[in-house]
Amino acid sequence: MYGSLQELCELEEKSGKPFWKILQEDDCREQGITEEVSFEQMRAMYQAMKDADARYDEKLKSFYEKIGFSELCSDREIMVLTAD
Repeated sequence: MYGSLQELCELEEKSGKPFWKILQEDDCREQGITEEVSFEQMRAMYQAMKDADARYDEKLKSFYEKIGFSELCSDREIMVLTAD
């Protein structure tokens, strides 16, 4: 496990493993899953992002933009306020 990007970079250098592999191994340990399951989850997330990008319509406004809330708060603050 790592606590910062610096630690992760040091671990990459020390282990000789690529950045993504260290993240994947940590994810597998944390979730108790195999590398195959981890890759399948990554594929599904990538596909969801790709699909969302294809459906994106810049002319649409979010609920927060419609009520003027986005002018009061940054996107990050809105994400924090609306997180489950």
